[in-house]
Amino acid sequence: MYSLSPPTLVNILKIIIEVIFKLGKAEREKILSGVFMAAEKINLRGKKILIVDDIFTTGTTCRECAKVLKSLGAEKIFVLAFASGFNDYKR
Repeated sequence: MYSLSPPTLVNILKIIIEVIFKLGKAEREKILSGVFMAAEKINLRGKKILIVDDIFTTGTTCRECAKVLKSLGAEKIFVLAFASGFNDYKR
């Protein structure tokens, strides 16, 4: 397994985010479908989880994260976003 230094990893993530930001809703859903997974099998049965997102545009990221959390048994999932891209989202 290869490890990346934090600055390299941050630069890669910035590029990925910039590319995803330019995509339409259908493309985002296709690219992000199934990409999130739990690092380890944990029991979230009965737990209430808060997902914090910087910008809520299409909801795809939160929805995909929620799928994983639900599969681990989370009872309820809430989302807190600091900004919404709905007004500017025309794709």
